[in-house]
Amino acid sequence: MLLTPAWRHSLRAPASLLRPAFRPLRPLSTTAPLAAGVKAQKAAPAGGRRAQVHGFGKKGGPGDAPKKAAFAEGERRALRNRIVLSNTNAPPVDLEPLSLRNAAAGEVYTLADADVDRLRALQGFRRGQFWGHFAAPSVVVREECVVLREEMERAVGQGEAQVQGEGAVEGAQVATKTARVVLDGVGGSGKSIVMLQAMVWALQMGWVVLNIPNAQDLVLGHTDYDHDAATNLWSQREYTCTLLSKTLAGNKALLEAHALPAPLKLGSHPPLTTLAALCSAGAKDPLISHEAFTALLQELETSASAPPVLFACDGFNHLALPSKYRTPEFTPIHAHDLALPAAFVAFLNGARSFASGGLVLAATTAACARTEALEFALRNEALPAYSKLDSRIAPSVEGAAVLRMDAMGRNEAEALLEYCRRSGLVPRRERLPESEVTERIAVAGGLPAEIVRGAVRIRGAV
Repeated sequence: MLLTPAWRHSLRAPASLLRPAFRPLRPLSTTAPLAAGVKAQKAAPAGGRRAQVHGFGKKGGPGDAPKKAAFAEGERRALRNRIVLSNTNAPPVDLEPLSLRNAAAGEVYTLADADVDRLRALQGFRRGQFWGHFAAPSVVVREECVVLREEMERAVGQGEAQVQGEGAVEGAQVATKTARVVLDGVGGSGKSIVMLQAMVWALQMGWVVLNIPNAQDLVLGHTDYDHDAATNLWSQREYTCTLLSKTLAGNKALLEAHALPAPLKLGSHPPLTTLAALCSAGAKDPLISHEAFTALLQELETSASAPPVLFACDGFNHLALPSKYRTPEFTPIHAHDLALPAAFVAFLNGARSFASGGLVLAATTAACARTEALEFALRNEALPAYSKLDSRIAPSVEGAAVLRMDAMGRNEAEALLEYCRRSGLVPRRERLPESEVTERIAVAGGLPAEIVRGAVRIRGAV
């Protein structure tokens, strides 16, 4: 076999394999590596190469002491629930404060500072009501508001002359009753604002205001609950603590002025002698909060010297849906089997009433799933045959008057648009022409929330 020069070249061993591999020996030394002539190697990071690449283990990194949290405990919830009631950049509008004497339909009134503080304590304001676009919280009085105010006056036996301080007979017995009203309507029709105005008038008339700002909090399943064997209801003690705390903050003077007929002993607390002491003890101790709230309602229900009461609940249609609570057998708990909803429903359907009269006011919300059983009940219609709708919903509103909230009247919508113009939301120096007013009302469908939203949207575009 003949080998070509190319094959002979390929069979030759590389020079690196034929050359002997000699490695120099390191000099023997007992000193530091630098004295021995060997360069010191850099120590690897504690977390390995990945830690070195991504910055772990460095000064100020995740390997050191944990950094301070960006928000303190409860701060994020407070920011999320914060409601801004004024805007310092908005031009102030000179308006009269809302009161019983100057509440005329189709006019805009501002809320007095004293009323704002008490309403804030009672959580009468809601998010998404555009308060932060105006210099001060103000409201438009509508025809439905006037009807509700007259109902409140009749509930405690007051006429127009007695409200103005004329013709009142000292010691005369007046007829009292507990009025029951349900505000119903589409979203953005102003149901919560009407309820807010009712709270203002109740505070000015010297009533005790009990307010459940959102009924969804009672059925959502995120508060603790336990079974009360005496009433066979489920109490929500932590939420009741919050409710008592708000009630005390908004009605402190009235509650301090009313003394209990006999000292009441609850738990390890000293004997309680006033309604204010009763609410304070229940607000501080969840173990007695349910008993304290029950005693408060009983006193307002039975004592002839107790002040009238406004018992309000927003988002009432949430109570017509199945609750998220479960029994130990994991069967669903009906919303009306919870203690607080059961108490409100009992006053709303007339099973219970306040001794000195008052108003039980419920308002539905559009931020809720459809409740057909409640819709039939508010229309005073029977449930369809063979339907699977909840039969316990209709008795909860039996006998209550239904006040329908719909589009604003022409004069009311014009007053609201003029207030928006004077507040800087509508870029006009003079009154809006009739054609533009008609266009804005038609586009918004006459709903107050949509009228203000349209003004805010146009102002943002400009």
